[in-house]
Amino acid sequence: LWCEVTVHRDGAIHQQRYQQGTPEGPVQEAGTTDRHGTITRFQPDPEMFAKIEFSFDILSSRLRELAFLNRGISIELIDSRGQEQRSSVFKFDGGVRSFVEYLHQNKKTLHDPVVAFQGERDNVLVDIGLAYNDGYAEQVFSFANNVNTREGGSHLSGFRGALTRTLNDAMRRMKLAKKDDEALTGEDVREGLTAV
Repeated sequence: LWCEVTVHRDGAIHQQRYQQGTPEGPVQEAGTTDRHGTITRFQPDPEMFAKIEFSFDILSSRLRELAFLNRGISIELIDSRGQEQRSSVFKFDGGVRSFVEYLHQNKKTLHDPVVAFQGERDNVLVDIGLAYNDGYAEQVFSFANNVNTREGGSHLSGFRGALTRTLNDAMRRMKLAKKDDEALTGEDVREGLTAV
């Protein structure tokens, strides 16, 4: 039915309220602040949503993911339904590195710390974290603009190809291959890999 957005930015508080998607008025200045961030409160419209029951666990999982992907951001989820209020705060200063550590918490890691790096080219920011464990399964999550790309894409193909190429080049430079033509396959390289 309604949505209210409060933005704390540049020392000022700005608010706007919407009724069924239409602004009730212009953005209003509502005071000063030393905080930064956005608060969104809403009540969904049963005419627009077939089901209005929210799962705290599903929301927690997605908001945790967003906090990992956006290093240093703090996201608070409060569920005031029912007798007891439930809440969670998600904040990970390690970003993608912390995400891999979280995914790896019940596995035997083969190296420490998690390998993580960031780079930018042609206005495209890339943030990668990876670790190997003693298992055989590959656990790789790829995202574009904070959206989980479950079906992959060119960014995931590029990552997999670059990882295989890099490890093969390192193996040759370090003379770990018995023959010059010996090479690891993509499957070899991804065995026991956890990456974001």
